[in-house]
Amino acid sequence: MIHDGLAENGHYYSYVFDRSQKTWWKLDDHRVSKATEEQVMKEALGGDGYKSACNLFYMSKHIADMIDLQPMPVHGAQRAKTLRIPAPITKQIQLHNAQFDLKNQQHLVEKAVQ
Repeated sequence: MIHDGLAENGHYYSYVFDRSQKTWWKLDDHRVSKATEEQVMKEALGGDGYKSACNLFYMSKHIADMIDLQPMPVHGAQRAKTLRIPAPITKQIQLHNAQFDLKNQQHLVEKAVQ
C-alpha cells in the first residue's frame, strides 16, 4: 500500500502482484491498471513527491511455491457466478453499510449547519 501525501492528508492506493500472470496491478479507488515492477519499487521508496510504502505484505517462498503449483485460475469466471455470500454475512454487511451511510449523512448535515 502506498501513501501519497503528507501526514495531515493524502491518498492511499495499492499494488498487487498477480502470480498467475506475473503482472503488477495498481488498485486506485475505482481504477485498476497494469504497472511495471520499476514503477512499484520507485513509488514504494519515495517516487516523485511524497509517496512511500506504508504497508508491505510478504509471503514465504514455501507458500509461494505451493501457490505456483496450483492450476490457474483457481476460480474462473464461471465458478465466480456460483459463489454466494452466506445470508448472515450479507445482512451484517448491509447493516454496516447503512450505519456508515447514516453517520456520513449526519456529518454532512453538521458540516452544512456550521
